[in-house]
Amino acid sequence: MKSRGRFSFFLSAAVIAGTFCAAAPLQAAASKPALFHKGMDCPVMPGEKVKEKFYADYKGQRIYLCCRSCVRSFKRNPEKYLARMAAAQHS
Repeated sequence: MKSRGRFSFFLSAAVIAGTFCAAAPLQAAASKPALFHKGMDCPVMPGEKVKEKFYADYKGQRIYLCCRSCVRSFKRNPEKYLARMAAAQHS
């Protein structure tokens, strides 16, 4: 009877630990500030509007882009496009 109690205890502990571990990545992704609003131009292809389904996460920020190709370009040289975004915000 004691072994059944220990088994239940460890099973419960494993389930609780698994729940917290699985939730951690979701909380981390949700806590990143997003740089997105409707009508915003893509930092890689100015003139093209960003879409919510295309993005790259960089240094705690979610950067939205217009297409899959721009996501790849941004990931290759993020500092270039962040500078372009900063310049566009100041003008």
